Amino acid sequence: MEKTANQWKKLDFILKDGAVGVERTQQFGSRYTYYTENEVRPLTEVEKLQIKEKAREERRIHRILLRAYKDYERYPEDLKVDLPLYFDEQFYKNRYLPFKEKQKEVKELIEEALQKEAVPCSNPSHMIVIDIETTGYEYRDDVLQVSVIDGDGRILLNSYVKPYYQSYWHPEAGISYISPEKVADAPKLHELIPQLKGILDSCDTVIGYNTGFVISFLNFLDYSGKKEEDVMEDFAPIYGEWLPSFEAHKWQTLGTCADYYGFDWNSMEDYVSGSLRDCYAILHCYRCMKKQMKTMMNMHKWEK
Repeated sequence: MEKTANQWKKLDFILKDGAVGVERTQQFGSRYTYYTENEVRPLTEVEKLQIKEKAREERRIHRILLRAYKDYERYPEDLKVDLPLYFDEQFYKNRYLPFKEKQKEVKELIEEALQKEAVPCSNPSHMIVIDIETTGYEYRDDVLQVSVIDGDGRILLNSYVKPYYQSYWHPEAGISYISPEKVADAPKLHELIPQLKGILDSCDTVIGYNTGFVISFLNFLDYSGKKEEDVMEDFAPIYGEWLPSFEAHKWQTLGTCADYYGFDWNSMEDYVSGSLRDCYAILHCYRCMKKQMKTMMNMHKWEK
């Protein structure tokens, strides 16, 4: 059994002194160091408490920092000395405030775009598979690509997206990496809203892999009345890797799910890349899972 240091930590194990591990390249180019069970040891109760205390302290500092950011402009000069020692005034002025101003501008652009008429979309399948590529995973990150196909695999939207906030991002996505040059002339996210509205109007079901993550970046759209299917959550108990510390099945990567169901990554045309490539993998896995579940239900009925 091989796992990363973080994966072992979630299972209440820590690396032994001198553990070296083996670095492996994943399907999409990301590199991680994996360790065997011989290179780890169980966390002591004291160490478990220390980790919890550290996490609690980090959350406390984060709350104080956010409050300091929020209140900074209202602080009288004679009280600014009472700000936390780790409060970075230059970061606040040069990075945080400009971001907040930009965020306000983006919100106005999106609200204006939402008032525009939806672009009609023909979708006999009444379902969509949606995926995105982003600069990262936090609120201040940007969408770099949006792809949507229907239940029959027809492309409804596939567009690079010019970011609002970021001018550089780490090329950690391997072959899926989207360079700043690729998106320099792409539309911004709000410009795609009329098309996205029409696509949503055409479907009853929204399918994704970690669907909640995708929707968090497109949360300005109206998903009311739509059934949301998350292939990642449905696949976890099928794959069956149990996390005792969380008392739940571990979420697997799309690469693991696609390999499990025999998806041929090399079967697609060269122009199919990034989130569009993932959409086809998600649709394949979704179909296989539905077929698998139907077979199991029929067997259960037959046994009765």
